[in-house]
Amino acid sequence: MTLRQLYRCTSEGEVNNGLKSSCEFEMEFDEGLHHCPLCGQELGRVKVGKTLSEVLREGQLKHDKKGTNK
Repeated sequence: MTLRQLYRCTSEGEVNNGLKSSCEFEMEFDEGLHHCPLCGQELGRVKVGKTLSEVLREGQLKHDKKGTNK
């Protein structure tokens, strides 16, 4: 099973020698390193919800609190 992630272009300002005022490209891809098909800039992963490590950390904190409140 491959993990799909939302990626967004990281370019700022004009791109393609001023032919585009900005690049707002975003799309879901398999997890990995990707570049924008419109301007060539590296795509950055967009955070959607909590990451697995955040969920696990919160669960551990809740568990630890329950253990100290006994």
